[in-house]
Amino acid sequence: MCIALRNPRPRRCHEAVASIYLIPALIACFMLAVFPSVLVRYWATSNVVTIAQAIALNVFVKRRDGRLPLRHETESP
Repeated sequence: MCIALRNPRPRRCHEAVASIYLIPALIACFMLAVFPSVLVRYWATSNVVTIAQAIALNVFVKRRDGRLPLRHETESP
């Protein structure tokens, strides 16, 4: 590794090797800390949107089939 880096000082070489192993480990820790919360947020948002779509679709189908009166038909003049 030191030859590939062409660093004449051995201490610098050990620091370079340490950073090669340390940086990916830090990135992995950050990703493991952040992504679970993002997945939960995605799952919750997806469920809320799906429920809203199902309710809107049910209302639309019932109105189309005549099982649910339109808003202006229920109001008295």
